[in-house]
Amino acid sequence: MSGRIKFEDRVFYISVRGIRFENSDGSSRTEYLLKLKPNDKLELVKEPDNIFDKHAVKIVYEKNLQIGYVPKELSSIISEYLESGLRYEIKHLNISRAEIGYRLSCEFNLKFSKEI
Repeated sequence: MSGRIKFEDRVFYISVRGIRFENSDGSSRTEYLLKLKPNDKLELVKEPDNIFDKHAVKIVYEKNLQIGYVPKELSSIISEYLESGLRYEIKHLNISRAEIGYRLSCEFNLKFSKEI
């Protein structure tokens, strides 16, 4: 076996990482996330110059408002799926805030398919 990925329809569960960090321009990912509306379209953008992960995939909306990253443990395979040419859609966006303390989370399903 060659070790190459067989690109086929697949769904990933993504828990957005890095929400509490600021973006390189000083903007707040948390503020962007809290302004996110259910109909806003999220996009995945490869970030090969990322010093922490050469396969990093950032999550943005409105073209450049970054809310975080795909988890590092999935970034390599998600990056390869993006390069494969398969289309993707993001569904079941869930943003939640803990009642006690400050905990904000964002999760969604990421579906790759030839048919989208």
